[in-house]
Amino acid sequence: MRLRRCTGDAQTSISFDWSRHGCGEVLFLGSERRLRCWSPAREESFQICQLEGETLWSLLKCCPKWTTSSRSAAEVSDSLLLASDDAAFLTGKLCYLSSVGKVEKTISAHQGAVLCAAWSADCSSVATGGEDGHVKIWSRNGLLRLTLTTVDRPVYDLVWSPDGCRVLFCSDNALHVHNVQGTERAIRWKAHAGTILSIDWNSVNGYIVSASEDGRFKVLLHIYMSQVMESDILQIWNENGKTLYTSNNVKSSVAAVSWSPDGHLLAVGFQQKLRLCTSSGDHIICEEIINGEVAKIAWSPDGSIVSVGSRDNELLVFYIHSEWYQLEASQLDNGSIEVKNFLNDAVELLETNSRICKFQLGWDHLVATTRTQCYIFRIFTLTNGRTYVIFTYDGRLQSSIQIGGIDPSAVRFFDGDAVDLCNDSLCVRSLENRKRLECFDPINGRRVDNATILHCYDIVQVTVEQVGTKAGRKVAFVDVNGSCFISRLYAGGCLVKLGKIVQMVKFSDCTGMLLGVQDESLLLWCHPETAFVDAQLLPKTVLKKQSDIGKAARLEGFQGSQAVLRRSDGCLIFCMLNPFSFALHNHLRKRQWEKALQLCRQINDEALWTTVAVEATLSGEVNIARSCYAVINEVEKIEFMNRTNDSFRDVELCLLTGDVEKAEQLYLERKQILEAILLNIDLNCWTRALEIACKQKAYLNFVFGLRQRYLIENDSEESIEKFKQLEGEVEVDWTEVDNLLKAAMRY
Repeated sequence: MRLRRCTGDAQTSISFDWSRHGCGEVLFLGSERRLRCWSPAREESFQICQLEGETLWSLLKCCPKWTTSSRSAAEVSDSLLLASDDAAFLTGKLCYLSSVGKVEKTISAHQGAVLCAAWSADCSSVATGGEDGHVKIWSRNGLLRLTLTTVDRPVYDLVWSPDGCRVLFCSDNALHVHNVQGTERAIRWKAHAGTILSIDWNSVNGYIVSASEDGRFKVLLHIYMSQVMESDILQIWNENGKTLYTSNNVKSSVAAVSWSPDGHLLAVGFQQKLRLCTSSGDHIICEEIINGEVAKIAWSPDGSIVSVGSRDNELLVFYIHSEWYQLEASQLDNGSIEVKNFLNDAVELLETNSRICKFQLGWDHLVATTRTQCYIFRIFTLTNGRTYVIFTYDGRLQSSIQIGGIDPSAVRFFDGDAVDLCNDSLCVRSLENRKRLECFDPINGRRVDNATILHCYDIVQVTVEQVGTKAGRKVAFVDVNGSCFISRLYAGGCLVKLGKIVQMVKFSDCTGMLLGVQDESLLLWCHPETAFVDAQLLPKTVLKKQSDIGKAARLEGFQGSQAVLRRSDGCLIFCMLNPFSFALHNHLRKRQWEKALQLCRQINDEALWTTVAVEATLSGEVNIARSCYAVINEVEKIEFMNRTNDSFRDVELCLLTGDVEKAEQLYLERKQILEAILLNIDLNCWTRALEIACKQKAYLNFVFGLRQRYLIENDSEESIEKFKQLEGEVEVDWTEVDNLLKAAMRY
């Protein structure tokens, strides 16, 4: 992280905001009422205009770019909003101003000073709060739409929700959430011991941050409850009010907080320091500001620069750097990046012709993007929030995936935890519905319709299996309740719950194993495929490792037998996992069954025995499966295998592993129509049994007979439409039905 400074006019305070032109420009206003602009491209400031009058404007807000209106984006994005108080008349004023300094409209908004104001995401509304305790909603033309609410204390800060339907504001030590349409009940909770000074709402993951005079700042996920109990320290909450993260007191008044546009970073200002944290509260860096206390924090529209206004005459600019193992990349200026190797002290300077908006370092490659180009130094995914662009490492465009049905003005960034990529699949959480996972083919960019997964709760993190075939590709995810689920991506399998109170999960890069973070320990699912074979065996495949990772640790990587985690204090931890499970998977991949059994006998671990037992069952190795089931005391499976008829062994093994479709296919390939029909009847799939009988033109009398007997035994009426349509055409011969049933029972 690199500090750069821009010094304005001599003044006691500074109010500024980022405009939405290109990568952004800083507009700032001083005590002498001079509106100035600082451009990152030219790295210099210049005066725009001198405001007339005696009013001291203490607040400046730039209108976000609006691309869905019939008016041009440039016209709307030029609008500025100034707010302050008129000491002569004791009224707070709002002033609508163009970027060239022309006053469009001035109105009296509040009794007393206007302390806060915010544009909605679509630029159609403005929300204001003042010393009089009123929260008001205005049109972009300055017309009062409604007074949202009134409190008995001043409103120091407010912000719109990401969807533009709610307004969050702070008054005294409490936070309030009000719906603009009035369709939801208002929420209020006591969040701090002191007065809350600053708040912000993350547009990507829904996190809320608040800063207070008590020297603490808190991060919360949007809470759907009427009250949250007071806490004395920084905390991260989930929807049910559970604490996810706790930090120490900063021992000073926290003056400003702000989320980065991509939702990954949080900037916190207190006294003469700027602290940068991750969205989960991990402390990354703390920079000291020599002159003056922090007054305000604002991010550039592309998230590459964070600017800090101090209470003197300076505007400070911070550039972000990136790290990967022994490499560190730092942006020196607009078009150059310095890469350092800490192992050999090598330094290399990389330069571009345009201003760098975003760059990422990883896997021995540096990817830097400007407004129009992407530079690759030395298969990754680029996205603008609506379009996922997949390139190879040589810079060749592989596919471009357009996410439709999204308002272009409402989406600019995406959540990195909500997307994962493997060689043949790109799995993305839907932007329209956070409960739905969508799959795309990275080769041609097409959506895979039969690979959509719909969950009952919001999904917060996704991981895709990196090895194996496309037909058996698996995906795992964690929802807002901390529950972890796994599903086959293309086979249309059901969701299977792996565990609860899980923060993150990640598939291995070289095996099919799955690693998860649960509370303060690591969970390693040695054979996740067991969830689809026999859910009762799944707990026996889990290895639990107690580690000093603390609470709210993030899983950064899972390579080989090594896991990389980042603790809540920002430290990176390298954890070595059980090496025998990886050696076992290597033997199973090569079908070295004897070496796998030898390793299990030497280690004698239940998870290893269960892994071999399930894998042997899937591969049809009955003798090896029986030996492993005997060690883990699965007597019923041994009895099932011993009683299996040799002519039906492969079918019975498919049923044992839960692959009903393959078992039915084997029956039909062998012209064993009766067995295929009975299989579906045993599973209560009456519609499928009738379809087979009609298609094969056989045993229709048998299916109707068993269906009628089933309805009589359960005292119910026919509800399947296909049976109703053929009911008058089929006459049941009960003698033939009983004979066929007896013949089938012999096997």
